[in-house]
Amino acid sequence: MRRLAWVVGVALIAGCSSTPEPPPFNPKSTVDTNLTKSVLAPRAFKLAEGLTVGGHARRRTTIPGVDPIETWFSVVGEHDGHWRVECVTDSLQSLHATNAETIPLIIGCEVDKATGAVTRAVVGKPGELAIPIGIEEPLDEPAPVESQDTVDVPGLGEVPALKREVAEYEEASWFGTEGALAGVLLKYEGAEGFALSAEPSTTSFELSGQELAALVLTYDNGAVVKLSTADPFLATFFRAPGSTVHGVLGEVQPYFKSELTEYSTDAKPQLVWDAPPAAAGSE
Repeated sequence: MRRLAWVVGVALIAGCSSTPEPPPFNPKSTVDTNLTKSVLAPRAFKLAEGLTVGGHARRRTTIPGVDPIETWFSVVGEHDGHWRVECVTDSLQSLHATNAETIPLIIGCEVDKATGAVTRAVVGKPGELAIPIGIEEPLDEPAPVESQDTVDVPGLGEVPALKREVAEYEEASWFGTEGALAGVLLKYEGAEGFALSAEPSTTSFELSGQELAALVLTYDNGAVVKLSTADPFLATFFRAPGSTVHGVLGEVQPYFKSELTEYSTDAKPQLVWDAPPAAAGSE
């Protein structure tokens, strides 16, 4: 399935307990401006309530026969009603395979706290003055039709659910609406459909020195997923589809595996967002 292939999970306990110190300041960018034509920032983020400065996490995705894909996000500051977010996105990471010059690059996004929209985007290398880049255009996708329904969950019986159906794609998804199941994907119908095969369980584990609470879901296609249950940062940047409070901690599918490998709460800027007064206008 296209947008819900995230279903699965098991997180590795790995990574560093804190983000690296920012490198010394370089008042000029050494980024090839031709590269910026192919680098675009995300257009928006769905912000979870309670987001704060300092959150950082890195995710590794492995696909048989393909080099591992590593993406990360950090909330490194605030400015004029915006969060300042630094990241390596899927789209930026995909450029690494074709252009090694993109490997050191980091995208910076100023994200409106009220709307989640990215209103300013830059790119740069650690310690250098970042330069402007474009922002992705909105996707022209059909809106799902929503209705109230119920789903039979093994161990729990019939539970209330929100059904989201996209007729153009011939697919439908059901999400829980109450208690611990609120926002949890219960069932999917479409290509390679699946549904919960057991009552969800809870657990906790340590990742980069931090203890995280997790909801463990098992599906009848063999997939298992671990979701964070109380972390606004993960619920924003690694959000589980259909949820406003859950982040995906890890997933394992027949075609790929993904897990968080770093997590910290003390992220610092790697980019230089604004030229100091002494450097402004200098060549």
